[in-house]
Amino acid sequence: MNKKRETGWNVIISPQAEKAIKKLIPREQARVRSVIDTMEPGKPGQIDLKKMPELDLWRLRIGRWRAVLHIDFKKQIVWMLDFGARGDVYK
Repeated sequence: MNKKRETGWNVIISPQAEKAIKKLIPREQARVRSVIDTMEPGKPGQIDLKKMPELDLWRLRIGRWRAVLHIDFKKQIVWMLDFGARGDVYK
């Protein structure tokens, strides 16, 4: 899924991450999509985003869920590579 967000950031969700999000109950899906739709990685404090040590990847925390992201700050593009429960997504 590729969609230009209201924040100006372009978010591209991999098929694997999209499939994992669709498995959530509707309330959790709405919560995850709300965070994705409104996130601005360039503005610290809005979302729980951390750089993963020694990798060119970022971790986005949404409650007990985690998303693994690659972010191009210059082009304002976010690629969501994977999504899942905290203990499983990093494997």
